[in-house]
Amino acid sequence: MSYAMKGHLCRIYTLLVPHYNPDGQDFSIIFICGRNRFFLERICDKMQSKSNVCRFWHGYCFIQYAGRIHGWDFRRHIGKQGAGLSTNILKASLVALAAALIITGCDGNRTSGASAKGEPVRMGFMICNSKPETEARFKPLTEYLTQKLGRQFVPVLIDTVDFEEAVRQKQVDFTHTNSLVYVILNKNFGVEPLAGDIQGRYKNMTNGGIIVLADSPIKTIADLKGKRMVFGPMLAPTGYLSQYDLMLKDGFDPEAGLEFYTIPRGSFKHEKVVYSLLFGAYDAASVPMLDFELMTQEGKIDPADFRIIAESEPIPYCTFGATEQVDEELARKVKEAILALKPEDTVEIDGERVKVLKAAALDGFADVTDAEYDSVREMAKNANMPPYQKY
Repeated sequence: MSYAMKGHLCRIYTLLVPHYNPDGQDFSIIFICGRNRFFLERICDKMQSKSNVCRFWHGYCFIQYAGRIHGWDFRRHIGKQGAGLSTNILKASLVALAAALIITGCDGNRTSGASAKGEPVRMGFMICNSKPETEARFKPLTEYLTQKLGRQFVPVLIDTVDFEEAVRQKQVDFTHTNSLVYVILNKNFGVEPLAGDIQGRYKNMTNGGIIVLADSPIKTIADLKGKRMVFGPMLAPTGYLSQYDLMLKDGFDPEAGLEFYTIPRGSFKHEKVVYSLLFGAYDAASVPMLDFELMTQEGKIDPADFRIIAESEPIPYCTFGATEQVDEELARKVKEAILALKPEDTVEIDGERVKVLKAAALDGFADVTDAEYDSVREMAKNANMPPYQKY
């Protein structure tokens, strides 16, 4: 449901939190009012355990727990996407709603666009493995753009789940995100693609895989029935979405077929996925094949310890985009400068001369069109994921 408060649209998020008591399974109902559709993942990050996982669908949503918790099948009571809530739950929801609105409210502040001449140009970078790593990777790139275009460019580091709100509030002028977040921003806010990152064997494309240990009896997706699985972040196109889509296309529903699945906490989630499989915490893992490739090159893992049971088709990798408040001339200049980057191009950072592409851990950038992201859109629709989810 939506409510207008202080002149702005608020969404009410319903959070169902199962907990155990000796008399049976109970749950609490919490309401959160806000405009950020994806901030619930932060709550998931704090609440998940080895036996459950938070799932959310942005908009008017709740957190769904997969698998059985203390022997109680939560899905049977609430449905796979939140349909079928009991009358008692709905009544309790209505009783708590007014208080939730009053307590949480909505902040009416907005940040104006900063693409006018003389204002710093804000480059929004999606935090990858960690904030320090992302800053170290892309600070040289923003300095390169400053020198190349004669305007000040500043990096703005943003959590994946906060990116939509940052664009909504005009806190950034350009975006650098994974392909799924780009699709969301394109549909909801008109962000247009400028260039795609080039890295790995598929250049500006990449894919996801499902891996098991080399000696695992699991040979196919069907063999995952009743098994424990670990995924990457929910908005990761090759760490979550592509694997979820693969399973559905193979006739395997992860919500019903897996004993449970989970997502690691904190930073470097994709590496944690691989390590948690390696050390026996789970039966299978959902991993971006590029990360698997890089971990192998860096000597962090031995690929002989694993076996790939399924791989998705390659889809676009991370993408630079321009928001609607950026004028066409500036967008064109930024695109040309990014595409013109060569491995030998350097800038000075903190008194040290560094190579821009090497610092970014990239081989370069490719010209891209919006149509190239249709494969990501089809995956999101099939998996009932943002921005096409149905409640």
